[in-house]
Amino acid sequence: MPELCDERLDELLKQAASRLLTRKSSQPKDCSLIAVASTEPTAEHQGQPTVRDQKSLTLRDPRPTEEKNFDNAGPRWFGIPKTDPNDPELKRDLQILHMRGTAIDPKRHYKKESLKAKVPRYAHVGRIVEGPTEFYSARLTRKERKQTLVDELLSAEKASGKFKSKYEGIQQKKASGKKAFYRKLVEQLPLILSGYPCSDQNARNIAIAANNPLSGAVNTTAYIPFPMQAVIQRQPLTRFLATEAPIAEKSIDTPPIDQVPSAEARERVPTIRKALPNPQQGKSPKLRFPRSVQALYLQPLRCEAEYGIPSCDLQLRSFSIRNLEFFVDFALRAAYYLKLPAFGPVPLPRITERWTVPRSSFIFKKSQENFERITLRRLIQIRDGNPETVQLWLAFLQKHAYYGIGMKANIWDFGKLGVGKSMDAISEDALGAIEPKWEQLSQLRSLDTVEKVEEFLATSRFVTDSGKRAEGQRRFVKEQFKREKIMKRKEAE
Repeated sequence: MPELCDERLDELLKQAASRLLTRKSSQPKDCSLIAVASTEPTAEHQGQPTVRDQKSLTLRDPRPTEEKNFDNAGPRWFGIPKTDPNDPELKRDLQILHMRGTAIDPKRHYKKESLKAKVPRYAHVGRIVEGPTEFYSARLTRKERKQTLVDELLSAEKASGKFKSKYEGIQQKKASGKKAFYRKLVEQLPLILSGYPCSDQNARNIAIAANNPLSGAVNTTAYIPFPMQAVIQRQPLTRFLATEAPIAEKSIDTPPIDQVPSAEARERVPTIRKALPNPQQGKSPKLRFPRSVQALYLQPLRCEAEYGIPSCDLQLRSFSIRNLEFFVDFALRAAYYLKLPAFGPVPLPRITERWTVPRSSFIFKKSQENFERITLRRLIQIRDGNPETVQLWLAFLQKHAYYGIGMKANIWDFGKLGVGKSMDAISEDALGAIEPKWEQLSQLRSLDTVEKVEEFLATSRFVTDSGKRAEGQRRFVKEQFKREKIMKRKEAE
């Protein structure tokens, strides 16, 4: 390529400058950062190469882009107004929408948002207008239409009860155990001793705890007023059976006035004595009910253990507390009549099992459903019991088992010295009885003699032939019965 001389370069620059001047009218003024110098030729340009003066080059500052501070999003977005970031109702609605994974529907799982909830620049809270279609299925009622998001959330929670079931279980788990209920009853003991009123149910529970050897209760020697003493002495004064006579005929002595601690309780002692029924007056001539029937209204009786050696541990399991408590009471009464010292029932820790499965297939497979099963357990221990009597007790419970109750028993028995030798002898005897059975299942079983095979085939053939004969006789009798029936019908016509 030939080299360009200075004159040729000047000519090309002039042509470019002239083209720029022609385009200058159509372009904006601030389209370029460098100002164009004048293109008029001078004497210096004609004789010698041009040297650009740096002063002729000028720069301008770029203008910053103006922010669009409009009150709405424009006609393309239907004039959505600008949101107020300080609006409390809008903030509350946005928080509820972001809490939909935990508050609105905890059974459904949504994708977590990494960023915090931001208020959009342009937004509008509207109202859904009812359409003409789907009149009965998709239209909301007037009461539901007037609800806000918070009202809808509260009504849904009231209908489903998910919050209550979720947090109530947690509270019960935290409050259960640690003798909280028993401590509350112990705190009420000073009120009872001082003469303040107390419910009969609380007094009954305290009496049960005092009579239960496994509950850890301490029997006190302090005197208790009439309502408490009646429960401990097992005298249900207010309960009557089919007859008009009360169950308890034993008199109940009220305390002397000197032994009553508080002054208010001393004033009540004479009124209590007047209110007590006299068993000698107004006796019914009718016979009383048997002791076994009266015992149904009282706590189960127990036999005392002499040595305290465990003989059997019976564990009862159920999903229903009502069935479990009923059968535990039945087992304790049966043990008493068999003269077995029974202790319990001891509440064992609950077994909680949970399963999470897909709610459905296809479009609902991402929503999951939780199932929970709680197993309640009680333990009854038999001490100093005869093994045969314990077996009889377990057989009686198994015979009269209650629905929804599972039982598991661990039995201890005394053995003689040299148990290992006796067990070896038992295993050898059992091996001789089991080996012929296992040979029938083996592939290398010993084949019988030819005579036994022929005898077996003859027996099977005889059985087959006899079966065929029996089938033929049955068919013959059936056909004969049909013929006789047809003949009788014709004669009747």
